[in-house]
Amino acid sequence: MFLTAGCIDVFHPMVSFSSCGVSLKGRYIRAADAVDWTQLQDAGYEICVLSPHTTKRKINLLTYTPPNKVVYVLGSESTGASESIVSLADKILSIPMNPKVESLSVASAASVLCYYHLWTTKYK
Repeated sequence: MFLTAGCIDVFHPMVSFSSCGVSLKGRYIRAADAVDWTQLQDAGYEICVLSPHTTKRKINLLTYTPPNKVVYVLGSESTGASESIVSLADKILSIPMNPKVESLSVASAASVLCYYHLWTTKYK
């Protein structure tokens, strides 16, 4: 996962606690500058944005099978991923929620995503 300026601290004790340590098992790259998403796609990576917002392209996370090369994008707590990244994304994923709940915090969503990715790629 790319950690861009202003993103959540995946190494914060609360993130590790809420993910039962799963967040510490991922591979992370700190990106000080803008990430060239198209270069990643050209290298064979699938770009997946995790978003609670309604869109026609949205895929339920529980029906998604991650490929070997995937980059997950989680936006900020208040605004989500930028529209430029969403428009470039190969997939837009969502975590199924109770209709009475608006969304998870980014830290909680990242924990669910990390757990799901590890479960479907390493342990299943």
